[in-house]
Amino acid sequence: SLPPSPAAQAAAEGGPSLSLTGSVRLPRRVWCPMVHSSYPRSFTTSVRTLLLVAARPGTLPASLPSGILEEVIRYTDRLWFVPEPSEADKLRRRLDAEVAARQEAESMVREAKRARREAERERDIYKTLARRLHMQLQYAHPNGQPDGASGGFLGMDLGDLDHEYI
Repeated sequence: SLPPSPAAQAAAEGGPSLSLTGSVRLPRRVWCPMVHSSYPRSFTTSVRTLLLVAARPGTLPASLPSGILEEVIRYTDRLWFVPEPSEADKLRRRLDAEVAARQEAESMVREAKRARREAERERDIYKTLARRLHMQLQYAHPNGQPDGASGGFLGMDLGDLDHEYI
């Protein structure tokens, strides 16, 4: 195999390069054996398979000039060998997302029901306390009016308390 070209070496090391127009640009990472393990599994598996086929006499890749295959691989995008998801995979992912959304919605419904039950319990406690207070006031003032009061509890008619607030 050929040693990495200076441009490939600079790109593998992440160094800048000069473009033909003279401006400095950061190159994309170029494949070389030193960075092979940092590429996606689909890429490394495909490159390994291709190089093994090229090492086998009588195959088309073996008939190529020495080093040409590595030079082509150097400029192959790291995502080149990532397979396009099948329609079934896409549908499975969509179904998984829908199931997750449904579970989240069901969880929110359970939480809302729990909060409603808690609020109803609290309301019932206040109703009971209001009834007890009403009974205590009636017991303390059998005529319905405490001495010097202008009418009812906190200015309200106690009859209204039973219907509006309890």
